[in-house]
Amino acid sequence: MEKENFENLIKLVTGKNLSVTSNFIELEKEYNVFLDNEFNFTFKTPKKIDSLLSSFINQYCNKAKIVEQKYLDMFKFKRLNMYMRHHCKTKFSLMNDIKENFNTTDFIREYCKYGFYSTEYGIGIFVQFLTDKSFTLMEKFLTNKNIPFVLEYSEKEFVLRFKIKLNRDIHFMLLNEFKTV
Repeated sequence: MEKENFENLIKLVTGKNLSVTSNFIELEKEYNVFLDNEFNFTFKTPKKIDSLLSSFINQYCNKAKIVEQKYLDMFKFKRLNMYMRHHCKTKFSLMNDIKENFNTTDFIREYCKYGFYSTEYGIGIFVQFLTDKSFTLMEKFLTNKNIPFVLEYSEKEFVLRFKIKLNRDIHFMLLNEFKTV
């Protein structure tokens, strides 16, 4: 996955200004994740792209040091020192923040730009927390273009697959066209 798409996706999901250290996100590699240009944690990508977003969310919730806003405001600086570490959000509160982000109208519109990816089989979308709003847009798009497809979930049901059975270049072109609609 391209760096820009991945960063936009994780910024959208977490609501934080996160960035990674590579131009392309490959599977089974490690990447440093930065929050506001400061190192925060190391992200190890999974073996399958289907698990990329869920793996990031789990590692973010387990490893990220996100200081609660009220303490940032109180201390008037963002550097995370030893004194402030005990004011970090818990895994539970980070996960709740993510779930809340998934349910906003603005999120669905933006998620259609970054949550889909093209593959050999067609197009996939990360659906761990999603309602059907975003993938029904893809269904309508493919139906309006008279492109036959079959829906199936990945093994762990983190991804909904639109199996199109054309070539990868056509899948990529369709996805780019969908993002502009």
